[in-house]
Order: sequence, then structure tokens, then C-alpha cells
Amino acid sequence: MSAKRRFLEHTKAWWDIHRHRMAPEIHARISEAVQSGRLRLIAGRVLGVHREGRTLTVNLQLRQSQALENLEVAIAYDCTGIVKDVSTGSIAVVRSLTDRGLARPDPLRLGLDVTADCAVIDVDGAPSDKLFAVGPLTRGTFFDIDAIPDIRIQCARLADQLAG
Repeated sequence: MSAKRRFLEHTKAWWDIHRHRMAPEIHARISEAVQSGRLRLIAGRVLGVHREGRTLTVNLQLRQSQALENLEVAIAYDCTGIVKDVSTGSIAVVRSLTDRGLARPDPLRLGLDVTADCAVIDVDGAPSDKLFAVGPLTRGTFFDIDAIPDIRIQCARLADQLAG
């Protein structure tokens, strides 16, 4: 497990950049927004975000420096990567499942703990016969399950299994 954790902390972002390409149409739109000044890309660590009315103030520490920057923005996109702890993340239904003991986080806390056939495992370690998860929620078991072709295969297998 420690090798996976080290990979996540030090290498996963670079892996994702090279494994998952964006669609050419999206690349063109982003490039145009950057060139026109409507979008600014910043590498750094978010130290805090504060809302005042319709404005967000984002406190940043710029990458490879100790410089701090405060930005006032209308919209902020979180491009920091995968959730660090699914049980405290922003997906209310997932938090509800873990809070109620119907699901538990995987050992790395990337998603839900699931069996090889995608059954959600509850807080006592029992797999559900009614609750299943697919896609990024199953990262702890299937790790590199972010690409649509892989998720499509996972869904097809689960559909076959459920159809009996």
C-alpha cells in the first residue's frame, strides 16, 4: 500500500497528464481563453478560498517559490487531482453512505472499498448485494480507472453480472 500512496503523492498528476488527453475542441477553447486573457493558468498550492458576495478570494503559494498571491475571481476550478479522502469529499451521497456505515473508504481513502465485482463493502467488511460502484469511486481496488474506455468495460461487466 505504501508504494501506491507514494505514487499518488509524487507521480499521479504526471501520469494523468500523459495518460488522459483532452479533446481537441476543448484544447482549442482553453487555448483561446488563455490567449484572450479570460483564463489564467497558475501552478501552486491553494492555501484557502474565501467567498465575499459573488467574489472568491483564493490564497495561493506559487509552485517552486515561497511567494504568496491572493486572487479575486468569479470562478475557480479545482484541478488538484483526485479527492484525498472520499469520506470527507464534496459528494454528499458518498459521504452519506460512509456516515451511515453502508460503505467504507478504501484503504487509500481514494474512493469506496469494493470487491473485484464492484460490490460496495460496508463498515463491517460485508459486501453489499444491492449497492455497486463503478468508475473513479473504485480507484482503491482498480487504481487506474479514470479513462472512459476502462469505465465502459467495467460497466459492461457489472451489467452482465447483474443480468445474471
